[in-house]
Amino acid sequence: MTPSRSVRWLALGLFVLHMALAGRYGIFRDEMYYLACGRHLAWGYVDHPPLVALMARVTESFLGDSVRALRVIPALCAAAMVLLGAELARTLGGGRFAQLLAAVCIVVAPEFLGTCHILSMNCVLPVAWAAAAIFAVQALVGGKPRAWIGFGIACGVGLLAKHSTLAFGAAIAVGLLATPHRRSLLTRGPWIGLGIATLMLAPNIAWEQLHGWPTLEFMHNAATQKMVRMSPLAFIRAQMDDMLLLSLPVWVAGTAWLLTAERARPFRFLGVAFIAVFAMVMLGNGKPYYLAPAFPVAFAAGGVAIESWIARPVLRGMAVALLAAGGAAIAPMALPILDEPTFVRYRVALGAQESADEKHEKGLPPQFQADQHGWEAMASKVAQAYRSLDPAEQRVAILFGGNYGEAGAIDYYGPRWGLPRAVSGHNAYYTWGGPSEGRGAVMIAVGDFECDDWSNIYESIVKVAETDEPWAMPYENHIPVCIARGLKEPVQSWWPRRRHYI
Repeated sequence: MTPSRSVRWLALGLFVLHMALAGRYGIFRDEMYYLACGRHLAWGYVDHPPLVALMARVTESFLGDSVRALRVIPALCAAAMVLLGAELARTLGGGRFAQLLAAVCIVVAPEFLGTCHILSMNCVLPVAWAAAAIFAVQALVGGKPRAWIGFGIACGVGLLAKHSTLAFGAAIAVGLLATPHRRSLLTRGPWIGLGIATLMLAPNIAWEQLHGWPTLEFMHNAATQKMVRMSPLAFIRAQMDDMLLLSLPVWVAGTAWLLTAERARPFRFLGVAFIAVFAMVMLGNGKPYYLAPAFPVAFAAGGVAIESWIARPVLRGMAVALLAAGGAAIAPMALPILDEPTFVRYRVALGAQESADEKHEKGLPPQFQADQHGWEAMASKVAQAYRSLDPAEQRVAILFGGNYGEAGAIDYYGPRWGLPRAVSGHNAYYTWGGPSEGRGAVMIAVGDFECDDWSNIYESIVKVAETDEPWAMPYENHIPVCIARGLKEPVQSWWPRRRHYI
């Protein structure tokens, strides 16, 4: 892969931008949870495969657990995505302009800017899917059957990041069956790739089986209790917003080029795959961002198509400049460029609205920004409550978080204050077990509940504090910190009732 100098500078600049803004708001809810998962390494977790926990563990081991350290891998993924998008355009026959256009579309997409600013499994998926697409083209069009090995590894990495990669693999299969490349299924190559990906995922599947398939329960609960069904029109509009409205002509042109252009006939399976995964996510009631990892393919193809239509350098420059200007204008919606009050005013001025894909109350900033606020202040109130206990009570106290964000905050900030580890019934926290033996006679609880909700378990429940963070999500603001005493039933008896996978 030999990206042009301009593409290399774009990738480097994007990495520097992410690192420069790292920590401007604060740690993200899920990052604290993934750090906790990384301290409990396993082949699976209730709500995600193992790769993101390993990423968190490696980061903490080598760079520490600061917010800036946690953002290094995502920023590297952002840079890699730019390089791979350009390489994919080159693989499809594009010249320097096609590669640059694809790279710019990736850089300015708000979804990618946000996804690659925090540590999560989602920053890995576009890299894995784009790499898999390149290997598939090399195998099917470039006459390199050994590239199926790379395809299998890329898909395996994607599966270990997020199970939604199954949809991508299925879409590629549909693309092969719908085009003359179906003949490749009579050779060993695709099956070797499938076998590699399956072997890489096998330990995670074994973990699921041994633990009673908790991810299936999580997915069912999320679909029935949390997710909001979007109409096809709303879903498509969300894609336009997530990828930047100005880039719509590029990915639409790319899809059309893959499906209709004679020059694109060898690559037609990718166009079919893009349509297939689009339909699977939309009709399967997936969140709009589930489709994002497929867009580097459409951007790369769009770059090739538009390069063949626009020959004048001035017009090409204008197209890139327009995308760059639009991306700069919308970037504060994804990156912490502005302080909080200015961000809220800017968002209102733009008329930007958060996608309504979950059933919860909205706050002033969207959830992505709100979930980077209030955690240290919340954990400090728990620490103050813990310090108010006498030493005997501290030895038997448990710290309970109503969800993994609250428990994760206690575990992230708690060591500086000498706090015991948090417990929670939410997702992976429940699988790590309840309170340690001998603890539970006293409980400090924080979460979106009323203190009296614990009255059937404890004799005395006193509210000692309340969170106060206007920039947090509404369900994390003005929530109580309670101290409960006088245990009515053994911890082992009530603990299973606290489990909730969602």
